Amino acid sequence: MDDEGVDLVFHRRGSSATLAVQVKARMSTGTQVQQGRLMAFVRSQTFQPRTDLDMLFVAVDVERGAVMTAWLIPSGTFGEMVTEPNSRGRFRFSASMKPDAKDRWSPFQLTAAELPRRILARLTELEKTGAE
Repeated sequence: MDDEGVDLVFHRRGSSATLAVQVKARMSTGTQVQQGRLMAFVRSQTFQPRTDLDMLFVAVDVERGAVMTAWLIPSGTFGEMVTEPNSRGRFRFSASMKPDAKDRWSPFQLTAAELPRRILARLTELEKTGAE
């Protein structure tokens, strides 16, 4: 989709809640990922935090076609945690992929197995707050 920075939308059948997701993926063939770090940029000009929008940063193993590591961050939280945009007007996301990382993004770090559960938990949160 990629409408207003939205790449995916998750919706649970029988529920009114939907979770819009902006995805920033990096491949295992990239230098940063090979060094154990995921770095991505989000354009500040178009970034509009809202309750039902999350940012998904994901490292993908191109050989297996599988998620290596992911971070699912509510857009409001992302907006509060990023520093000023760089000279090109972009917010920088840079996180360690190590399982025991202790950087500011580590509370949002997920394994491939944890990601679907976290998406379902976010949908449940949205349902409870009535966000649509």
